[in-house]
Amino acid sequence: MAGFRDHFTKEANGCYKELYDMPDPALFVWPAEAEALLSDFTKLIVIRVIKPDKLVPAIMRFVVASIGEEFINPP
Repeated sequence: MAGFRDHFTKEANGCYKELYDMPDPALFVWPAEAEALLSDFTKLIVIRVIKPDKLVPAIMRFVVASIGEEFINPP
């Protein structure tokens, strides 16, 4: 996450304000600089800071993309 702090500070009132205002952060298009600096997991940390109420659905999408849908469905 080195360098992300400076990027976030510069874009806080721009694209990350847009993320904050969005009803569904899954629709957020990450800026190219953030794509280069963050992994999918560290993007969850950013979502946790900006939109904590949307963290659980974001984690579920992460799990499905990483290891499969069978890990979020009850047996």
